[in-house]
Amino acid sequence: MKKQRVRIQDVAEVAGVSPTTVSLVFNGRAHSIPEATKRHVREVALRIGYRPHAAARALATGKTQRIGVILNTPDSLVYQSAYHSPILSSILASLPRYDYNMVLHSAHFPDWQSQAADIQSGLADGAILIGREGADPLTFALLENGFPIVCISYHVDHPACFAVDCDNEGGVQMALEHFLSIGRKRIFCAIPQTASSWTKERTQSAVRFAQQHPEIELLVADWPSMGDHTPTAWIDALKQLPFFPDALLIDSEYIGRNFVESAVAQGLHIPEDIAVITINSTEISATAHPPISSLWQPLDEIAATAVEMLVAIINGQLPSERIRRFPMRLDVRASTVGGWG
Repeated sequence: MKKQRVRIQDVAEVAGVSPTTVSLVFNGRAHSIPEATKRHVREVALRIGYRPHAAARALATGKTQRIGVILNTPDSLVYQSAYHSPILSSILASLPRYDYNMVLHSAHFPDWQSQAADIQSGLADGAILIGREGADPLTFALLENGFPIVCISYHVDHPACFAVDCDNEGGVQMALEHFLSIGRKRIFCAIPQTASSWTKERTQSAVRFAQQHPEIELLVADWPSMGDHTPTAWIDALKQLPFFPDALLIDSEYIGRNFVESAVAQGLHIPEDIAVITINSTEISATAHPPISSLWQPLDEIAATAVEMLVAIINGQLPSERIRRFPMRLDVRASTVGGWG
């Protein structure tokens, strides 16, 4: 025999309150109800097995109490887990404060239009988009349609765009100043040359630094193309450059780790021959041989702030800052100061 569903009226009867009070408690509208009463109602509901009906609550409040999360590609958690995992963990940890759950939009779609339709299908009240590339048409479409979003690690040129990111320009300047302090003057900045806001900001910072320090040679470009990924190929890639560098600022931790370990295997000395700094400072850099100096960004704080901003936007309270930035930190390790091995 099918067990009968516990209703709001059942909770009200056992708790000794009105059905309206129970409804307000579970629909997030119990602002005038004493905390002791709210706690009592929830305890009774848990004891007798009441489960709020999500569809009914959405009809009553006009909200699903869910936030969508969109990665830059469906495979991001596989190939960029050191970046995405702390962000997702922080989002999940932050949501209960606002009585929200998460919907992860991770499926492959034939085009961005199909993905936009899925995101706006009523599954969530708003969305956080993480690390999208270039002038992302999905981001623009959601903004044009008035769907509440917050971008992490990028932004687009749209008056309704709100974003949270690190201080990309300040971080690059910090890394280059460190190279200068250890006497490096032939610097290659391996930064992707794309339309993404973060690559533009990092490139602009490096170019400005070179203009301020005419005594150095500095090149900003994509990592040179490679036919294979043997240790020799990593060193040969640098020989394609106009000059052979004595310092590398590498945007990708994966490239940075592969390079330093290949360089050591080829007999180069890190940092005596080439000093290396990467960006993100996860275990990828920290556990390399030798450990790599790296620019750290507070991904957990960035993600928590994105949740706070999005909930405010959903509730009609626009944040005072369109782009909230957090400072980076240079974690100095053996790849620039030695002392390893």
